[in-house]
Amino acid sequence: MITRGYYIGQIVDELSSITEKVRNRAKLGLTDIHIHLENFYRDVLNMTLGLVLKNLNQERTNSPGLDLGDEAKGVAFQITGTNSTQKVNKTLETAAGQETKFPLIRILTLQNKQTSYSIDSNLAKPFSFTKDNIWDVNDVLNQVMYLEIDKLQLLSELISREFARVTIELEIPDKDGKYQTNIDKYVENIPKERFSGVSAYFDFHSSN
Repeated sequence: MITRGYYIGQIVDELSSITEKVRNRAKLGLTDIHIHLENFYRDVLNMTLGLVLKNLNQERTNSPGLDLGDEAKGVAFQITGTNSTQKVNKTLETAAGQETKFPLIRILTLQNKQTSYSIDSNLAKPFSFTKDNIWDVNDVLNQVMYLEIDKLQLLSELISREFARVTIELEIPDKDGKYQTNIDKYVENIPKERFSGVSAYFDFHSSN
């Protein structure tokens, strides 16, 4: 019988692995986040928090500074590969004026967050934003712990299904800008033809 501990262990391992890959990219100055990662965490957060977040980048002019949003519940997230104070304040500055639509915003850094932040109080005030609104994977996992086993199973299946694709998106290129793997490695190859036509098939069998 599969237990809660099994699902939680698998979720912790794979989300932590993604965090490590993001950290390694950041060391090389690669902090951009592919849209697939935004959608991956959108689905993880929706399952974990019971939200209906949508990717706001499809309507960027209407929601600057925010990546995911649930207008019905007034919650939005910025998903970022950086964990700096500068990024936090820049997000608050860019999101200014959206406090009516999204009174609660969180910043989810895909690295481990810093121990302290110097948040601009003027930018933070409209959203009542504090350091507690800055999340990393550990904060997400703390929420995962409270899920019932059926939801844990669904979340585990989602993460396992998308883990290979996310790993590829986070792969670090070599000195020539090439990547070691691609999605083709996870797709079964189409068998090559062995005969060019009926005559070749006949000749092959006639010679045996």
